[in-house]
Amino acid sequence: MIQNKFFYILLLVIVIISLLCMNYNTLFPSQESLELIGSTVASQPAVNETQSVSENKATTSLITESTYNSKLTNISNQIDSCQSMMNEINSMLPRTINDIQPGTISQTDTLDNVNIDIQTSTTMTMNPITKKNSPSGQWTINMILPRGKNGEQGIQGIKGAKGETGEMGIQGKRGLQGPWGSEKNENENL
Repeated sequence: MIQNKFFYILLLVIVIISLLCMNYNTLFPSQESLELIGSTVASQPAVNETQSVSENKATTSLITESTYNSKLTNISNQIDSCQSMMNEINSMLPRTINDIQPGTISQTDTLDNVNIDIQTSTTMTMNPITKKNSPSGQWTINMILPRGKNGEQGIQGIKGAKGETGEMGIQGKRGLQGPWGSEKNENENL
């Protein structure tokens, strides 16, 4: 049994040594060969690779740009679509309160004639956000309103302050003659 173990160990050592010998160059690479036998190989002249590096940079840039553009094209289309919808909405809505003007306003007793009409138009105005001229809505509002009913008479207010004394009036007509002296005494006794 001990002889079998020894034989197996010896066999294993031989296999490992043979594997190391066969794969020596792979396991232990070196720049220059240390072999003394054979001819030495002359080194290659240095190659100027600046042009290749520049071409590689240009190619990489084109690949990156095309990848970037292909991924963002969909987003750019969506942004353009949103911008056109915003322009369409802005062309219908007034940009400032000055773009809303009253038109004709009247009253009616017939409720069927009551109406509010908004006439729209579009003008080019300066957008305060983008600082560019863009379409903006302008509204003219025409209204026919119902006439209100007469209300009840209100309660009497408080008495006002006393006014200033007026100017003297014109002299009146001459009055009737009063009773004479003897008549006066008789009337007092009654």
